[in-house]
Amino acid sequence: MDAQSGRVQASMTTTTPNSDPNYTDDELHDLAEIMNILSSARRVRTLTALRGESELRRSELVQRVIDQTFANERVTAQKRKRINISLYQVHLSTLSEVGALEWSRDSDIIRPGPKYDDIMSVFDWALLAHRRS
Repeated sequence: MDAQSGRVQASMTTTTPNSDPNYTDDELHDLAEIMNILSSARRVRTLTALRGESELRRSELVQRVIDQTFANERVTAQKRKRINISLYQVHLSTLSEVGALEWSRDSDIIRPGPKYDDIMSVFDWALLAHRRS
């Protein structure tokens, strides 16, 4: 993390794609799946809330997503409820199905999943590229 800006520094190097890339259908499918996950700000905030954590209770995760979403705003009970419901009904299941996180509904514990690091690496690289443009 950069001490001055408070931003997480991406450790990836930027490379220029080959003009005739070779990729497999599986690679293309995996990348499309990652891009779909990263296309939702709510899912990105959910994943970044898990950064550096081995596990979080759903209530803690919801609070972190709320803090990220409404950094300098007053959060009404309706806004809090809307985020909690959308995570519970849509986003946590979606992220769990693709291996981005593991969600134990019995204990309401959420952990980074087997694909978490790969997805966050793509996010970090894309954010770095965006900031450089």
